[in-house]
Amino acid sequence: MKKFYLFIATIFAINISAQGTKDTIPASSRDTIGAFGSTTSVRLPNGTAADRFVRGAFIVRADEIGNSTFMVAGESLLKVGFQTADSVGTVPPGPVSVADSLITGTIIIYAKNTTDTVFSPALAGSSWPTLFATMTPIYTGPFTIYPDSIGELIFTCNGNFTYNGDGIYFAFDYTRSPTSKIVGNTFPSTTTPGTFVAAAASWDANNQLAASCFVNRSASAAPGTLPTGGSAFRPCMRIVHDFVASKVTTVKDNNSFGLFPNPNNGIFKVTTKGEPVTAVSVLDATGKAIFSNEANALNETIDISKFPAGIYFLQVTQGGKNKTTKFTKN
Repeated sequence: MKKFYLFIATIFAINISAQGTKDTIPASSRDTIGAFGSTTSVRLPNGTAADRFVRGAFIVRADEIGNSTFMVAGESLLKVGFQTADSVGTVPPGPVSVADSLITGTIIIYAKNTTDTVFSPALAGSSWPTLFATMTPIYTGPFTIYPDSIGELIFTCNGNFTYNGDGIYFAFDYTRSPTSKIVGNTFPSTTTPGTFVAAAASWDANNQLAASCFVNRSASAAPGTLPTGGSAFRPCMRIVHDFVASKVTTVKDNNSFGLFPNPNNGIFKVTTKGEPVTAVSVLDATGKAIFSNEANALNETIDISKFPAGIYFLQVTQGGKNKTTKFTKN
């Protein structure tokens, strides 16, 4: 069974880097730490008549990234996306039904590292093209809205953005396709190009930070300048990053540790190779220790089944060094 154990060694770091780990920034109401979760239908493209052109930008602070994720400096964004406010799932959750609406378009998503802790007032009323020129395009391609469906839109990034440990400005530039159409029975059945939905799609949002999101929408032309006032409602970004943190724990000696299974139901086994683990802690997503044992923890079984499902961190001391890995409790 050892070959199934999650050893934090060189080969494990490579595997995690290839697959990435998914998080949400800023935190949404779906997260156990999401005290400011909300929804928005006007901070992202929503498929309505006014949304032929939509441009937006918002900031995510460094502390929000640190509190919601295990992303560290040096990691790349592998994928980014947004989640509809209805439920958790994938888009489309199944074959498109006769009642589904398909609003197609294209989007460019941008990112930029920043030391700002609030959205810079100097950007209010400034030029969208000028702002975009200072940022790194991380995705260019289709953006299809499923207003009658549930799930998340996830896009594969181009690999050009590397996180530096600070905050991040995100921005997007969306244009609805002139051939977008509604099919089925929810709205008048038609295949006429250029039609749109009457009810706006809704997305997960965070309303923690005042004046942190600036969005323009237009039915006729791409907006030229940012609005002069911002909103506290920011879209919640779904991100997949390459988990360089696991590489940091890789040491070229005979010591390694892991846990099995992952994901788990809150009951799992700590596994070690080399020197024994002398201290074990489990931290929740806020960094609070919910389990601790300073005894020799070699091959110890841990039970946190009474705690809610979510993301947790296993922290150990082995060979005088502290190491951490992330796991999921179902």
